[in-house]
Amino acid sequence: MNNHLKCLIFLFLTLNLYSQEESSFEFINSTKRSEKINFLSINNMIVISVEINGMSTNFLVDTGLNKTLLFSFDDPNLINTELLKRVRVRGFGGDEELYAYQSIGNQIKIGGLINKNAEIYLFFDNKYNLTNKLGVNINGVIGYELFKDFLVRINYQRRQLKFYNPDRFNRRLSNFERKDIEFYKNKPYIKIASNDYSIHSDSLKLLIDTGSSDALWLIDNENLAIREPNFKDVIGYGFVDLIIGKRSKLKKVNFGKYQFDEVNVAYPDSISYSFLEEVKLRDGSFGSEIMRRFIWFMDYPNSQLFYKASRNFDDPFIYDMSGLVLKYGGVEVVKKTSPMPIFTDSEDGYGTSNENRGKQLNVSYEMVNQLKIAAVRPNSPAYAIGLLPDDVILEIDGKPAYQKNLEQLTRILSSGHDKKVKLKMKRFDEIFEVILTLKDRLKELEK
Repeated sequence: MNNHLKCLIFLFLTLNLYSQEESSFEFINSTKRSEKINFLSINNMIVISVEINGMSTNFLVDTGLNKTLLFSFDDPNLINTELLKRVRVRGFGGDEELYAYQSIGNQIKIGGLINKNAEIYLFFDNKYNLTNKLGVNINGVIGYELFKDFLVRINYQRRQLKFYNPDRFNRRLSNFERKDIEFYKNKPYIKIASNDYSIHSDSLKLLIDTGSSDALWLIDNENLAIREPNFKDVIGYGFVDLIIGKRSKLKKVNFGKYQFDEVNVAYPDSISYSFLEEVKLRDGSFGSEIMRRFIWFMDYPNSQLFYKASRNFDDPFIYDMSGLVLKYGGVEVVKKTSPMPIFTDSEDGYGTSNENRGKQLNVSYEMVNQLKIAAVRPNSPAYAIGLLPDDVILEIDGKPAYQKNLEQLTRILSSGHDKKVKLKMKRFDEIFEVILTLKDRLKELEK
């Protein structure tokens, strides 16, 4: 879906790390040939349950990440803190120095898979966590280590990962397209083509990035130019900061025998990646807004992938038309009521509801996440009606905001040019209502 509530993480970890024994996942039951893992889809990003040293956590699955990260944990017994080593990390979105702590000898269990000697990088500063960006508790991110020894099927419709022993995989994939994968620093890259006038190369080298909910991110270089028309926007979250860039659409993108029209594309400002050497070796990234339209078999051991279109293939590419960047910040207590039936005895001995049914209410209270504005794009519909960062969204079109998940919010705020959305807001102690009129910025620029 769209990108105003997404998290994109591109990490570069220094290579002066001390070596350890081979760290690999394997089947707990060695006789099995495959293992299914169900996942939670959040704006098309994959979240799985992970057990670390016997304790339950939630991890984002990000193929664009070459290390396993943990940045949100309360129990110090969760992780092996012996022999911690401090290492420098550089993240997409800012050139400040960041530090993590390398921990070895951990056990990670994911369904029927286990890694008995896992290497994990710890962040003790909670500003790095993803929970306030995604609305669910996310404790860490895992990528290469999970994929490197298996052939993995990703089915976004079923919300399921399936891990196969590549030596025992005997399924024919003749109805799937095939592409080679190139690896650099344990990150997977593919090549795609576009005959859009802004592309000056026969093919583009892109990072396969399940940690991005966008379609394409492209880097302004000799192989391509920023397409016109475009507009400046907050295009996502980096490891620390918001990432600023430009948005546009490519008329046509070719991916094997498949062709996409009017594909969303974002161009991050160079300040967000100029210090990362590896970014200079590629043209951008290929995210889950395209990946969700296919069924995939990712074969890291043999450096190849297979794919075929799913029923989502022809979904239109939509993007935010509000100018809002949202986050979850803090909690609030909400009062919930429901009719409470009243029963009286009848002559036949069975209880029947009397005429007062529904006139008495069952009352309960629940803690929910607050939906807040993280940023407002200048010259956007939200900017025009005076919405500000840290304003709390209480209701959307008369329904409590906490009842909406990320994909529902995305659809509402991308639902069409001149569509009106009614918002009930809170600013400090003031509660007020506004009408937000969505605008297709690219359509307006083409006039």
